[in-house]
Amino acid sequence: MLDAVPVYAVTEPDQEGLVLLKEKNNPNDIAYFFFSPQAANTVFSPLRKKENESTGQEKGEWTVSAYPLGLVWFELINDPEQQSQGVEYRLLPEPNDLIGAQNLLREQQKQQSNGVPNPKINELFRSPYNDIPIFVDQFLRVTAPATEESEGEGGEKDNGERVPLYIGLKDLMDTCNKAIDASSGEYQAAMSAIDLKDLIVEMTKEGGNPNDYRRAILVPPTPNAENDAKPGSSSPTPDSDAFNWDGKQDIYGKALKNNDEIATPTATNDWSD
Repeated sequence: MLDAVPVYAVTEPDQEGLVLLKEKNNPNDIAYFFFSPQAANTVFSPLRKKENESTGQEKGEWTVSAYPLGLVWFELINDPEQQSQGVEYRLLPEPNDLIGAQNLLREQQKQQSNGVPNPKINELFRSPYNDIPIFVDQFLRVTAPATEESEGEGGEKDNGERVPLYIGLKDLMDTCNKAIDASSGEYQAAMSAIDLKDLIVEMTKEGGNPNDYRRAILVPPTPNAENDAKPGSSSPTPDSDAFNWDGKQDIYGKALKNNDEIATPTATNDWSD
């Protein structure tokens, strides 16, 4: 499920290895992963430029390479053996998504506890890395392309409805707005956020789970278009410090593509079907 989502890291030419950074008072090297090539480029371009200026030499081309989220999460970030090798692996969410997740949880708490504060809420999504908010609307469904696994455990037919779990808050908001428009305003969004770590614990819980996560789908964030040229402006000048990106998201996004896009969302009463 996680492998349908690509994450991105800056690598040396020909993918000879990840570009590692140092942190003050930290003996380990640090490897960063991002949810978009643009985010990786934003962080690393100034660093490479500064290094070129300090050494007086042009650094060889760095590349933004894509990797499946499942591999990075299970075999690097949460593998104690890997973490003991002197390299820390960090996955960075979008800062706005961290803030959005905090706000959603606070609002949800107000509605459920009559305004009584829950101190645990203030501890969530405080780290800038490896605290990955996953956004969900408990009533939202999307229709996904039919697969060979068309029947459930009891032999019931799979109607193609999936519970979408979004990595980007804006994507969930856009989908909810489509649902509201499609229902002529009758649909009411019920958005919330869960930490990716907690979601994985729920999905892998021994003895089963009341939620059928086989009917969930993890939706990668859509590209951020804020750097695109605005209407009426000239085309952006290519940045000589920009990294090459080989577009491998097509390899890891096939589970969501196969020439079929997710269709118009629908609503049901719960998500434990």
